Amino acid sequence: MFETAIVILLGAGFWCIHLAMNADPELLLFGGIRVVALGFALGLPTGAIYHVVLYRSLRRVHALPARWWWRPVSHHDLIPDVDRVRVLGWCYLGAAGFLVIVLGIAIAFAGALRIV
Repeated sequence: MFETAIVILLGAGFWCIHLAMNADPELLLFGGIRVVALGFALGLPTGAIYHVVLYRSLRRVHALPARWWWRPVSHHDLIPDVDRVRVLGWCYLGAAGFLVIVLGIAIAFAGALRIV
C-alpha cells in the first residue's frame, strides 16, 4: 500500500511538472497567488480556532504551561483523551492550510521563473 502511494505521488508530481512547463506563465503566477490566498483563508481561521480550543482544553485540566503558544504542538501530550480528536482536528486543518500556502508559493515561483 505504501509503495502504491509513492508511485501515485510521483506520477502526480511529474504530471504537475509537465503541466507547469506547458502552462501560460501568467496563469501560473496569478493562479499560485490565488492558491496562497486560499491557503490563508483556510489556515488562519483554523489555526486561530486550534489555539483557542487547545487553550480551553489545557486550562480545563489545569495543565496550561507558561508561554504555551510559542510551541503548542509540544503540549499535545497534555490534552485529555476526551478533547484529543477535537483539538488535533483543528491542528491538522491549520497544517493543511499551511501546506496549501506552500503549494501556492511553489506554483507562483514556477510562473515567475517562466516569465523571466
